[in-house]
Amino acid sequence: MKRFFVFLAVLAVLLTVAIWRAPASLIAGLLPPEISRVVQLHQTTGTIWRGSALFSVAGVPPSLSLAWQCAASFAPLGLRCELNESLSARVTVDVLANKLIAERISANLPIQLTVGGVATATSPNVIANFSEIAASRNSLSVTGSLRASDAGYRFGNTEATLGELTVECTPAADATNSTCTVSNRGGNARLDGKLSLTSSKASGSLELTPANGSAQRVNF
Repeated sequence: MKRFFVFLAVLAVLLTVAIWRAPASLIAGLLPPEISRVVQLHQTTGTIWRGSALFSVAGVPPSLSLAWQCAASFAPLGLRCELNESLSARVTVDVLANKLIAERISANLPIQLTVGGVATATSPNVIANFSEIAASRNSLSVTGSLRASDAGYRFGNTEATLGELTVECTPAADATNSTCTVSNRGGNARLDGKLSLTSSKASGSLELTPANGSAQRVNF
C-alpha cells in the first residue's frame, strides 16, 4: 500500500511538471473554433502560463507582438490571462463551455481590410476599445468601438478620404450576436453602414457617398 501511495505522489508531481511546462503552442488548441477563424498565433515561445507570440487578425498585419501571463482557474475551469504589448486585455478561457471572454481590450493598430471582395478600408492608426468580447460555438457578444484616424476607402475605381472613422458595436439582448454601426467625420466622402456579427459569419452593408458623386453600396 505504501508503494502505491508513493507511485501516486510521483505521478502527481510528473503531471504537475508536465502541465506547468506545457508549450505555448497548445494555446491555439484552447481557442474556440469561432475565434481561430480570424485570429492566428505565430512564432510562439514560452509556455501556456507565460509566453509571447506574433499574432494576426483578419485585416491586421501579422507582425504584432503579444505577451501573456496566465493562471489556472477552477470557476470556470480553464485559464485566466493578462495580455500586453500590442494588445492588452484580460482573458478567461472556459474549457468546459468552450467559451472565451475578453475584457478591457485596448490596442493601437494599423488596418487594411477588404470588404465583400470589392471594397478596401485602410488606416495607419486604429484605436480599439472594447469592454467585452464573449465568443462561444453559438454566440458572439461584442461591446465597444474602433476609431480610425486618416481612414481611406476604395470601392472599385473610386477612392475617398474619410477622416475619422468610427465603428460602434453592441450585443443583442440575448447576447447571441452583435450589431456594429459605421460612420465617419471629415474627409471628402460619407461612409455609413451596419454590420451583423455572429459566431459563424459577418454580414452587412456599407454605403459610400463621394462629395461630387452618387452613393455606392456594397453588401456582404
